[in-house]
Amino acid sequence: IITIDKLVSDTIAQPGDQMNYTIYYNNTGSSMALWLWVNDSFDPYLAHVSDSAPVSPSINGNNYSWKIPGVMPGNYSFNVTVQVLDGTPGGTIISNQIIAEYTNDNNIKHNESILSNVVNTSISNTRIDVEKIVDTPISDPLDTLTYTIYFNNTGSDPADYVWINDTLDAGLSYVSDTASSLSEHISSGDSGQDLWFNFTNVAPGPHSFQVVAGVDADVPEGTLLMNAASLNYTDDLGVMLPPSQAEALSRSEEHTSE
Repeated sequence: IITIDKLVSDTIAQPGDQMNYTIYYNNTGSSMALWLWVNDSFDPYLAHVSDSAPVSPSINGNNYSWKIPGVMPGNYSFNVTVQVLDGTPGGTIISNQIIAEYTNDNNIKHNESILSNVVNTSISNTRIDVEKIVDTPISDPLDTLTYTIYFNNTGSDPADYVWINDTLDAGLSYVSDTASSLSEHISSGDSGQDLWFNFTNVAPGPHSFQVVAGVDADVPEGTLLMNAASLNYTDDLGVMLPPSQAEALSRSEEHTSE
């Protein structure tokens, strides 16, 4: 008796991403299956990259079939790596299911095909990663540092919602920011060393704002002043996508007199 199950590594993916299918084929009976055919038809928006099956597949377009000999009682699996094609529309649902057939140890074919569970992956064409730079790597007490925070949308669809949290080092004090000058800005605030900025309908293209912070008077020479930002966002369908983080460093030096 053969059972088939399937897992997918990513329930959300973007064009160009690779993801992994794990195919489980278990012989729960007491005798060998002389032959097992594992048949997989990939979505047109997927390309087969590699697999770890014990045999090479027979290929017909996007249809792959692995003919596995001598499956003894026990649990087995192999992995298939696929890539989402560039240009796959956002909102596409990529479904995948295995159809298997087998013969018993007398080479008599089981009279029904075996279906695995269906696994689904949603495609998003929104891609935002936070980046950050500081205007100078060296600073003195009472100087001001200007941080530029980038949240460029390099995808082809807008982000419904973007929120950025920015944490200033203990040796820095918040002065001002330019986030409210952006048309996408909806709210922002600060509490001690923690700043937050919220944006909506972030279209494809470049986006950035600046945060100005002052170096405290009592910061010791050689102190590394770190500013760390984290970004979360949803695509145009409201699906949460992977977060990102960025840091910018400046080192404090004391004024010297000549």
